[in-house]
Amino acid sequence: MKQLRTLLITAVIIATSAISASAQFKWGLQAGIAANKLHFSEKTFSASNRVGFTGGATAEFSIPVVGISVQGSLMYVHRTSDFNDSNNTSHSLKRDYLTVPIHLKWGLGLPIVGKVVSPFIFTGPSFSFLISKDKDINGINSRKGDMAWDFGAGLTLLSHVQVKAGYSLGCTRSAKIIGAGDFSNRKIRDNYWTITVGYLF
Repeated sequence: MKQLRTLLITAVIIATSAISASAQFKWGLQAGIAANKLHFSEKTFSASNRVGFTGGATAEFSIPVVGISVQGSLMYVHRTSDFNDSNNTSHSLKRDYLTVPIHLKWGLGLPIVGKVVSPFIFTGPSFSFLISKDKDINGINSRKGDMAWDFGAGLTLLSHVQVKAGYSLGCTRSAKIIGAGDFSNRKIRDNYWTITVGYLF
């Protein structure tokens, strides 16, 4: 029994050492565009996509043997949204956020060309914190933070360049309409696409 326990401990140490030896840590920068669209809790308003800017720093911890990585980033995101109210009056809502996405990434290894081009998929939460905004319009009150769930895919080129596209589905409200009237307390969520290019050192 003692020998079996010693054997198991030795096996765990060897396995942990092997994983640690093969694990990789990279960091880098990325930038791109974010196409944002407001989603209202009721069909009182109509909204359309508007393109904003996103950019920031990212870090990635990966285990190449199994193709799994954890990637965390600190991104500046400028969200711009156009919408029409019940009177068909057009408005534009502009806000700036610091966003922290935490993604689980799975590399889809390709034979022969894997070191040149490697596709991957990712998913995970992102947490956004409001840092500036336009003056609230028509009683729209932006919250200080919101959360979304991200889904996406991309390519790693030459082991350093990452090109990816993702969709962020708003899980919590990012703003609400306040004031009197039939349209008060309508909740607003942000759904948006992002396309980024990054370089990992």
